[in-house]
Amino acid sequence: MHYESSTETAKKIRAALRRAFPGQAFSVRSSADSVSVSWEDGPFVPDVENVLDAFQSYETRRSSGEDRREAVGYGWEGRRIVGAQYLRTSRRLSAARRARVAEHLAKQGVSMQDATKPLLLAAEREIINQQTHSVLEQMEAWEAAWSEYMHRLRRLEDLAAQGRYGYQLRMPRAALGRAIQRLRALDPDFCRRLHI
Repeated sequence: MHYESSTETAKKIRAALRRAFPGQAFSVRSSADSVSVSWEDGPFVPDVENVLDAFQSYETRRSSGEDRREAVGYGWEGRRIVGAQYLRTSRRLSAARRARVAEHLAKQGVSMQDATKPLLLAAEREIINQQTHSVLEQMEAWEAAWSEYMHRLRRLEDLAAQGRYGYQLRMPRAALGRAIQRLRALDPDFCRRLHI
């Protein structure tokens, strides 16, 4: 087996977390025998632990009535590597997320102090699901507006190619203008970048 420092393990963990959760900020710190990962909001602890499991170098085994930590290593590029002995996680809620969870629980008649861990997790998952649903609706609306814009633009180009002019293009231009207004209302930055 090959041995590496916890600093080397931390580097690999950082890269794996970036791949697994793009855009999420993590603090990955190493000490003599451990790597600690902390973050705010974002993925839940079990999801991050699933990534860390690939770097678990030690197992707790019972021998002669005692629990002992034994080096078993983890697979990396065809080798067994023994790195950090302990992998720790710590997730915090931002003030904004905490307030939203408290508000969600209050609707159910439960305070943050009285809520059990499963109830807190369920409330937060519900908030995340609502945000995801809202984002999906926005994406669908944008795709519909973009499709309408492209359809109207192609129609106008086809009519111009057929030799239509003046009043014959007035209604198609108006329809294109309405499609542009819907698109600008949904994503003004995108429209500015493309000069729409």
